[in-house]
Amino acid sequence: EHENAFLQELQTLSDLPIVGDIRGAGYFYGVELVKDKETKEYAKKFRDRVVWNAFERGIVSFGCGESTLRISPPLNISRDLIDESLTILEAAISDEEKEGLD
Repeated sequence: EHENAFLQELQTLSDLPIVGDIRGAGYFYGVELVKDKETKEYAKKFRDRVVWNAFERGIVSFGCGESTLRISPPLNISRDLIDESLTILEAAISDEEKEGLD
């Protein structure tokens, strides 16, 4: 139940211009960050900044591949923490977007 809830909430980030793809299996999720949705040009430095920004806000994530943000929430995550973590992640992405994509 929570697995589906987390992925459904994560999918809401796909509307952001920087998010190229969201994928996952089980409790491992990837959010691919791109400079352009059409070309899918990687945004590696941007991804690294988002990882750090989210960490400073209490969310541990990792880089994976060229520009994917890897997220693995705890198995016992509550609905409230799902909502809070996605709010934090979206804020981290938005803050870094203001700084530019490079």
